[in-house]
Amino acid sequence: MLYIAISDMRTEYHPGDESYCIIIGYAKEAGTLLISFKKVRPNSFDGASLRHPVSSRRQAVIAGKYSDDVFCNLPDRAVCMCSYSSPLLRLCLLH
Repeated sequence: MLYIAISDMRTEYHPGDESYCIIIGYAKEAGTLLISFKKVRPNSFDGASLRHPVSSRRQAVIAGKYSDDVFCNLPDRAVCMCSYSSPLLRLCLLH
């Protein structure tokens, strides 16, 4: 639904919220519309390599963990996956 990693969709969407979406199809057998919330917003990964060059430093919010990696949401809503082999990052994740 979004280009960012969200560990719990209930933090982003609530009953009664209104949002823009695009109808992308119709499932005739189920009688339902196929919609996309994601396609209404610009893709945050377009131009990300220019906004965030290799070796640049950014402040991000850790959105989730997988194995020895973390998913981080950047301020421009792009997502990066980082290894947390750094002792400092491991300390941050423990608190």
